[in-house]
Amino acid sequence: MKLKRFSVISVWVAVCLIGLVAIVFLMDGCDPEGKEADARRQRIRELVPIGMDIDEAIELLRAEGFSVGDKYFPTNDKDYLMADIVIRMKENRFDTFKRVIGKGRVKKRYVAIKATPEGVITSILE
Repeated sequence: MKLKRFSVISVWVAVCLIGLVAIVFLMDGCDPEGKEADARRQRIRELVPIGMDIDEAIELLRAEGFSVGDKYFPTNDKDYLMADIVIRMKENRFDTFKRVIGKGRVKKRYVAIKATPEGVITSILE
């Protein structure tokens, strides 16, 4: 009798865990800000071509309504310049959960512009 009871409990635990995982990944697919973030990322790529001056790009993006940080040297050697652009205002709880368990693709909050020390843009990092 105890063996049968144990198997029913283990089935319920398994069903609950599978349901929890399914809910997390289904809710992640229904992220409304995710589509807007993808549109912002695409718009940045349209506005800022490779080879443009980083100061002009920052001014242009700010005029378009993007939240752009100031340019900075991320290394002590000052090999290149970076400027960060916010594309997602907050991280959803499912991204936090995926980061904690180390599984799945976590959606980024920023896009970075990388430029030479002279200010010529070399790449847009996502």
